Amino acid sequence: MIRPMRLGKRAMEEEKARKLLSECEYALFTTVDEEGAPHTVPVSPVVLGDTLYFHCAPAGEKLDNIRKNPQVCLCALGRTQVLQKEMTMAYESVVAQGKARLAQGEEAQKALLAICQKYSPGYESEWEKEIEKFPKVQVVAVDLIHITGKSNRL
Repeated sequence: MIRPMRLGKRAMEEEKARKLLSECEYALFTTVDEEGAPHTVPVSPVVLGDTLYFHCAPAGEKLDNIRKNPQVCLCALGRTQVLQKEMTMAYESVVAQGKARLAQGEEAQKALLAICQKYSPGYESEWEKEIEKFPKVQVVAVDLIHITGKSNRL
């Protein structure tokens, strides 16, 4: 169930929230295990259209959780600034919900190339060698369902 934002005046336009998610260096990725316990890890995402991708080890808790329950959530922060005198924080953030799945074949290769483009611009000559190493990793695709952005004083 998607609930409305309690402080609607801080809501960010969806286009700006998508941009923040697309440009973030990392996001916190949350899955839920079969007993309902959350599991959160940082990931380095890339967004292509309405799908977010990241790569990870080919086995582990988050992949086990995705196989049992594909509902996931990501949270990313943009700029932040502590406003000491006002005892508050200026920030921008985005929360995205979606369904995760394991990307394979050409889709995974495109995602890996996009990851290289985002995180290693200027090293194009190295991308192919890096991507060749990637049969040892898993690419996760998150089909985005809902994105909410929020900002305060930025």
